[in-house]
Amino acid sequence: MLNLLAKLSHIAMAPSGNVSEEDILRACDIVRDALGAEEAYLVRAGDPHFIKLGSTQHPTDYEIKQKGYWLAWKELAADPRIEVAGFQVRDRLAFDGFALAAGLPATHVVSSLPGDESNSELLVARGPWPGGLTEAQIQFLSAARPMLARLATCVLDTNRRDRQREQFRTLADLSAAFSQAETKEGVLASVATALAQTSGFDWVSIYVVDESLQIVIDHARNVMNRYSATDTALMSQAGEMSGQAKKHAAATIRQMAVDKAPVIYRDIFAPDSTIDMDDVAHAYFQRAHIISIGTFPIVFRGLVMGSVTFHSSRRHEFDEEETQFLANLVSRACVIVEGLRLHRELRTAEERLRTVAANAPIVLWSISPEGLFTLSEGRGLSNLGFAPGEVIGQSVFDLYADQPEVIAGISRALDGEENSWPSLIDGYWWESQVTPLRDEAGRVSGVIGVSIDVTQRRRNEDALRAMQHQLLQAQKLESIGQLAGGIAHDFNNLLTAILGFGQLVADQLEDGSPLADDMREVLNAAQRAATLTRQLLGFARRQIVLPREVDLNQSIQGMEQMLRRLIGEDVGLSSSYDEESLVALIDPGQFEQIIMNLAVNARDAMLHGGEITIQTRRVSLDETFAAAHEEVVAGEYALIEMTDNGTGMTADVIEHIFEPFFTTKEVGKGTGLGLATSYGIVKQAMGHITVRSEPGLGTTFSVYLPSHGDTGIRPPTMEVASELAGRLSGLGAVLLVEDQQSA
Repeated sequence: MLNLLAKLSHIAMAPSGNVSEEDILRACDIVRDALGAEEAYLVRAGDPHFIKLGSTQHPTDYEIKQKGYWLAWKELAADPRIEVAGFQVRDRLAFDGFALAAGLPATHVVSSLPGDESNSELLVARGPWPGGLTEAQIQFLSAARPMLARLATCVLDTNRRDRQREQFRTLADLSAAFSQAETKEGVLASVATALAQTSGFDWVSIYVVDESLQIVIDHARNVMNRYSATDTALMSQAGEMSGQAKKHAAATIRQMAVDKAPVIYRDIFAPDSTIDMDDVAHAYFQRAHIISIGTFPIVFRGLVMGSVTFHSSRRHEFDEEETQFLANLVSRACVIVEGLRLHRELRTAEERLRTVAANAPIVLWSISPEGLFTLSEGRGLSNLGFAPGEVIGQSVFDLYADQPEVIAGISRALDGEENSWPSLIDGYWWESQVTPLRDEAGRVSGVIGVSIDVTQRRRNEDALRAMQHQLLQAQKLESIGQLAGGIAHDFNNLLTAILGFGQLVADQLEDGSPLADDMREVLNAAQRAATLTRQLLGFARRQIVLPREVDLNQSIQGMEQMLRRLIGEDVGLSSSYDEESLVALIDPGQFEQIIMNLAVNARDAMLHGGEITIQTRRVSLDETFAAAHEEVVAGEYALIEMTDNGTGMTADVIEHIFEPFFTTKEVGKGTGLGLATSYGIVKQAMGHITVRSEPGLGTTFSVYLPSHGDTGIRPPTMEVASELAGRLSGLGAVLLVEDQQSA
């Protein structure tokens, strides 16, 4: 068994360009000998039959009927976990499929080959095996599958290269063949035949509809001659199902007119297939072995006029390359259907465009020495407001007179200098590269250039810079917070000593004495300093907090009377609350501090009176928002917005607005810690705070706090708190540890 596996490996490892169908036959003979089979071969799902690779037999004469291969293939496709299946074949049909295991009797063994390129290939071995295969034979099959898959892929690659060469040859002859047709029906028949030969699909249908897209006025269908004697071909030539086909075609054309895209069915029999077909159509496609259908619109001057449908008995993924190629074929068929003659310059442009990815966001263009466009192609033209070829014959100096960088770049190219430049045109960013063309004498005979749409790249770069800026801001605030927190902590220790010893001294002084008044001023100053340290600790997120569930609506409503006194009579206050309770986990005192700080900040921004508006609502922040804002986690949030119609702020001020001690107020009228403290409290509550403002248009602060939900948890009542305090009363000792001798 190992010797046979080594022989198979030697064949499979041959250079891909040297692999032929003869090598596949040799490999199948090795598999036959290893399994003790009567015959082993590869069969490929083709149009419209399953084909034995390397066989000269007609498909209807194989040892298994076409429907038998179909049943086996569908059995394997239904469960990708089954790599090798056993079958009992009766009357040349495959029945009773099962996952192969040692000792299970079978008349045939069928295995699908792994890999994207060989997913339509089956290995078939004919026994019978009354006592089943041995475990060693099954292991041999598992090892042989990838080798056979490589051989099949190599042959497919060779066939594909030959097919592509044939495609380009057919493309070159396509227009001439169409122009020779004398009638419209002859044109459609020629188109169907040429499209089938060029695309490699055996089944091609063309439908032309009226302006209402309701009635099919012309149609043609192609069937390759090599299967012209089959039942499927005879049904097609006889026009069977023509009424149903026309009805389905018209509906598909209307769908494409709306969606502006081809209609693709990779597997019309898949459970999730959306194709609309009745029982007759189902039976028809099953008898014809049709699996995949791709329908492309025929478009002329922006209007859908019909369709071209490609049918295949082999599953097609209709990937980007294949879809674009088929779309190009259909676009040429559209020109032919209407009897248009391509301009001589456009024929040259087609040849040049063959090497350009038709789906890339670019514009390929060329200009004559006089500055006239001689070529204009590419998908990017739509972003410039032009159709392919629309500007041919027009002057670049007239079209882009308002784009000095374009004029300068092309002028330099016409002077013989290769160059490039960026430009912003109609909201799109372009990078253009231009090269002069020279004749045999070396004189500039024109220029050729390519312009690439880099708008998305620019947007991504801008977004990346914005995120980097946000990250730097967050890191800067974090560093400032660490520094401020450390200083505040040490300073608070000093204040504790000052306040403590100061109070002891004050208690020993008589009321009314000069020293008592002086000591009172010392203690007041120390209290103000302690307030500043608490604010610094709040910004640094080091302040001791007691978070609990807080109904934000009720909390703000309870503060309204106090806020009105705080902001003064010349400033109005209005509020709008979410109908549902908004509950967040936060220290109640700190939340009130946030509201007061924002209200004071809004009041100070309205020197001559104004209006403050408070709004609350529940919002959902998605992953996109979270990715654009550092430290934000996607989820449900309670949003509190406070808006004023004051003086507003510039972008430079907004950049520093949350930094401690930063203020725009006059000296002595602000510490610069209000917003910094609010920032620290929000971050400590796992929330997020933003500001929107423009000079003269007011300011809006948005506070996002994670929504905690109403879980029924409530803060302890006063009775419970008193009871707890009673339990903690008694005698004991307190140990105080201090690291400074002077404290």
